[in-house]
Amino acid sequence: MVQEKAREVRSKLPPDYNVNEVREVIKKIAGPKGLAERGMAVPLNVFLFQEVSRFQGILQTVRTTLSNIIEAIDGNIIMTPDIMDAIDAIADTKAPNNWMYDASGAEISWILPGLGVWVTSLLERYS
Repeated sequence: MVQEKAREVRSKLPPDYNVNEVREVIKKIAGPKGLAERGMAVPLNVFLFQEVSRFQGILQTVRTTLSNIIEAIDGNIIMTPDIMDAIDAIADTKAPNNWMYDASGAEISWILPGLGVWVTSLLERYS
């Protein structure tokens, strides 16, 4: 059941951002009216680039976790405690902790109660 859910969620994931393309697009964005600067000289554009970079990290974490779950259940890789925790979370229809918190416990994404709501939010944020 968990492997099937992992495959389903993985199939819905959007492609990775091409960070170089994003940087080129942001370089063309002008600042607020009255500000002559463009691109990375505008604080809001820097913030936008940082957010896209952080989101890319979350996408990679989710994709890696789902692939590891599938491979571990198939017996192709060793079942680690982190993979087991992710399997337990998905079995309980929750988002795995490593999707929301980094190793230090700092919040890296949004906190939502269920797996479906979390994945829907991921897809909406990507759009």
